[in-house]
Amino acid sequence: MTDSGSIAAELYGLRPQEFVAARDGAARQARADGDRPLAAELAALRKPTVSAWLANLLVRDDAALAAQLPELGAGLRAAQASLDGEQLRELDRQRRRLVASLVARARGLASSAGVRVADSALQELDRTLTAALADPEIAAEVLSGRLTGPREHVGFGAAAAPGPHLAVVRDAVPASAAPAGAAAAKPSGRPAPTRRSRLTVTEPPAARPAAAPAESPADRRARVRAQERAAAQVAAAAAARAALERARSELESARERQRTAEQARAQAEDGVARWDDVIATARPEITALERELRTLTASLERVRTRLADAERERQAAAAALTSARHGATTATAAVRAAKDAVAKATRAAARHP
Repeated sequence: MTDSGSIAAELYGLRPQEFVAARDGAARQARADGDRPLAAELAALRKPTVSAWLANLLVRDDAALAAQLPELGAGLRAAQASLDGEQLRELDRQRRRLVASLVARARGLASSAGVRVADSALQELDRTLTAALADPEIAAEVLSGRLTGPREHVGFGAAAAPGPHLAVVRDAVPASAAPAGAAAAKPSGRPAPTRRSRLTVTEPPAARPAAAPAESPADRRARVRAQERAAAQVAAAAAARAALERARSELESARERQRTAEQARAQAEDGVARWDDVIATARPEITALERELRTLTASLERVRTRLADAERERQAAAAALTSARHGATTATAAVRAAKDAVAKATRAAARHP
């Protein structure tokens, strides 16, 4: 029997626009193979939203993310119970930098996959990654690589944790209007996304309840410094990976331009080669035509010579004809004069018999 998990993993690795057709095709194939339970299981798989696909893309691209998210999330949740407000705000800034780096990296991966991502999907991804850092259950969903929709977490850490905490406040409500002792309780269900909500660090007005320290002050300070260093390292690594992804994207664009140029050059070389073949094929005919042209040129020169000789002969004959005509005219005049003389003599003889 085919493993549904491997099929689902393959399906959730596809682009969102390819998911439904591939899922339905896999379900039809399972039915054709007689595996109706598998077909039903595959048909029930939900198409991921774009933001969920981005989260799945991040997990598939970097297996190390599976260790980094829980590690940083645990550090931040531990810091909530032990750090003062300023230190917690610094860790929160590091978290924001990490999430921003991951979102930028996801945008680059989507661009490389040929998918244009709307800002709303990137905002959903931001909230999902933030929730994964706050809630281990959400982190497990994200790291499964099969997330189907955005996730959101109200608050940061356990509801019973003392000290400063991160809470979701709405921009429409002034900070002074919030309940004084509100704590970030972990909800049992998933709240709907809140467009106008933001995370902020608040200080409870009441003093922390006295409790026996579980560790010495020196150990606590060492642990806090280690957590800060770990969070900074994770954020720096995420920023480096985002920069690397941008470099990879730019490199791929350069390679694509190089491939296009090489194709154009190859096409040009093919065109030159084809014309070389045409010229090589026509060269014997060209040579024969050149020989024929030389022969015709020589024949034409001979004809021109004969024509010139004939012209000279014609001119000589014309001159002779002209001279003969002149002589004939002169002779005709002499004959006419002789006839006139004979006629006169005849008339004179008739008068004097």
